[in-house]
Amino acid sequence: MDQITHSNPALSTAIGNYFDGHSAAFSQVTLTLTPAGIIDLQPPLQPPTHLTKLIISSRIGTSPRSLRFSDGAVIETNDHAAIDQWQKAVTGNSRQQWIHRLESRVAYGAGALIFIICLIGISLIWGIPWSSNLIAHALPGDITETIGDASVESMDQVIFKPSALSQVQRQRLEQQFQQLLFEQSANKGYQLEFRQGGIIGPNAFAFPNGVIIITDEMVALAEQEAELLAILLHEIGHLQQRHSLRQIISHSSLAMLTTLLTGDITAAGSLVVAAPNILMKAGYSRDMETEADTYALHQMQRLQLETDHFANIMERLESVTGVDHDQQSGDNKPQPEAPPVSADPDKITTSEAKLDAELPTWLDFFASHPLTQERVARFRQH
Repeated sequence: MDQITHSNPALSTAIGNYFDGHSAAFSQVTLTLTPAGIIDLQPPLQPPTHLTKLIISSRIGTSPRSLRFSDGAVIETNDHAAIDQWQKAVTGNSRQQWIHRLESRVAYGAGALIFIICLIGISLIWGIPWSSNLIAHALPGDITETIGDASVESMDQVIFKPSALSQVQRQRLEQQFQQLLFEQSANKGYQLEFRQGGIIGPNAFAFPNGVIIITDEMVALAEQEAELLAILLHEIGHLQQRHSLRQIISHSSLAMLTTLLTGDITAAGSLVVAAPNILMKAGYSRDMETEADTYALHQMQRLQLETDHFANIMERLESVTGVDHDQQSGDNKPQPEAPPVSADPDKITTSEAKLDAELPTWLDFFASHPLTQERVARFRQH
């Protein structure tokens, strides 16, 4: 469009500050748009330039607009109405006006905020769990091995200590574990290892590389080895469903979502670096715990193991620690001193300490884990 007419002649000029691109000094100039779409400056610090040859910044609130010349010189102006009219008249592009209109309307901003909140909610409740499950089952073995090895190494450095169980006791439990895998056709290179739990006390962990670690304190807590088999079946259920890997992917996805919404790349970077520690600081979700419980329940029935064994050790575990054995979050209530380990599984010493504080029952809705009493009742019913 070579010829234009101005419906409002008062907007055919604008005032701005001219920067030559070489120093911080500036000069005030008057910009005039000719009918041919040419920008003239007074004083003439630049030769007449067609408007389409300038790079014009977007309109953001009341911030100054910049008009950049090919030689690096810049004009900053607050005459937004004039610039908008010039762009529409010369190029026929009203996009900038639409953007400014969206940014300046409170209703549009509130609508965008509601949309973002809904998007985050949908992503957290359905999107991230679904995608993490899909990705976890699609990842090749070498990647899961690397993640699992790093997680075990991290917890060995920070939490665990070498097991104090006797060699005979470890070998007997390892043999029973391998027989358990054979009987349920679940042997995918899974390994059982033992550690002293330290501050986390009686617990068991399933890692993405197929390693299950059970603490000496958990072994000491069991009154029968069948109770340990029930716990191991639960952990095998975590491995079968790749829960630990899904947790890592979910946390990473949450960091990426945060980065996309806030532009803060450090949020994603800090989490990626800390990925091996996620298993140590974040417990499984309620759905994952239920899936692992279901797996253990079905396998115990198939193997003709009394399901009460799982219920018994869970009740005993809660009386000692006050939390579920997979609830690893750093936000857990303080745990009492872990029970001492006995080399003889028939001689069990457990702490009688219990936590006095109890959460209101209405907070159960927000719990990430199924309540212990619900899990116990489920196993006792069968």
